[in-house]
Amino acid sequence: MVPPLQAFAQRAARYSTNLDGQVHLTKQQRLLLGSTAIVYQGSLAQGGKDIVVAINTPRCAPPNDEEVLKSILREVHLWSKLRHVNIVRMRGISTEFGTTISIISDWMAMGDVHAYVQNNENDPRPLVSS
Repeated sequence: MVPPLQAFAQRAARYSTNLDGQVHLTKQQRLLLGSTAIVYQGSLAQGGKDIVVAINTPRCAPPNDEEVLKSILREVHLWSKLRHVNIVRMRGISTEFGTTISIISDWMAMGDVHAYVQNNENDPRPLVSS
């Protein structure tokens, strides 16, 4: 019998790439703490290059909690369909960080949207006119 985490990871792989073995933490401390996830910085080895990525790991999730895994699966499915210049690209998933499915996305060097618009050097108007 396949453990719940692996079963959900196999289902999520229908919508995204399983990046197990290709993503590594570059900073052990959490960089961002959101209401539902902890974000770490990592690197993704792809095409002979290391790409800086965000590792979004759900927080407070009991190991193999099916409801949490279903919620992550829904998020992976939705995010896999989104394509827009103002939406961060999801690169795939990994089961190597904690006891749940982590979502791997591009790293945004200027931070999240709140930090971006609070920076006086940035003009947020192009974000709403696209």
